[in-house]
Order: sequence, then structure tokens, then C-alpha cells
Amino acid sequence: MNVKQKIDKDKRIFMIMVLIGLVALLVGFVLHIEKDIMIGISCGFIPTGIGGWLIYSRAPKSQQMIRNIESEIDERNQFISYRAGYTSFWVVYWYLALVTTFSKFLAVPLSTVGIFSLIFMGVVFFFFRFIYSHQY
Repeated sequence: MNVKQKIDKDKRIFMIMVLIGLVALLVGFVLHIEKDIMIGISCGFIPTGIGGWLIYSRAPKSQQMIRNIESEIDERNQFISYRAGYTSFWVVYWYLALVTTFSKFLAVPLSTVGIFSLIFMGVVFFFFRFIYSHQY
């Protein structure tokens, strides 16, 4: 994949995010289905999609952005991301298995466990990404 293909692919992904946000907004306000949740989903997807689309729309004009994309599609970085994702998947898998197994003994609300799990997933991925970037 070259830089132009990567830019086009990411622009399409960000436009899909905007569409998902708009659909969630319509479902919440027009159909009145889980209005609060749909507003939250749209507040996450629409600004992220618009911001990402704007960044990647200006990418072909910026040499720094082109260099960043080239390093992102570099084989070494792809290998490191794959390894970090694979390892973090299994760490989080076993964490969730333990939490589910011992859920009777936890005096913590499910929403708190969910929020902690989301944060934990990101921390574990970037931890292994850091380790593998120094290892390979």
C-alpha cells in the first residue's frame, strides 16, 4: 500500500464514522430509541470523523504528514503493531476471564469494571507496543 492509498482509505473510514454518528443521532432523536446512548455515540463519532477527515484531506500537501504515513505503513511498524495487538488481546482476554469468574466476589459495579477494562486495554496495548518497538 502506498501513501495515496492509505490516505484515501483513512478518509473513507472517517467518513463512515461521520455517517455512523449521524445515523445514531437520527435514531436517538427521531425514533427515540436509547436517546442518551445515541447522543453519546454521535458525540464520539461525528467530531472524530470530521477531524480525521480534515487531517487526511490536508495530508497530501504536508511533507511531515506524508513522512508520518510512510513510517506508519513501514513493515517494521506493522509487525510491531501486530505483535502488540496479539499479545495485548490475550492479556485482556485472560483478565476478562478472571473478572468474569470472580464477579460474584467483586463489590464493584459493572459500569466501573467496564470503564476500567477499556482503559486497561489501551494501556496494555501501548505498553507492549513500547516494549516491542525497543525489542525489534
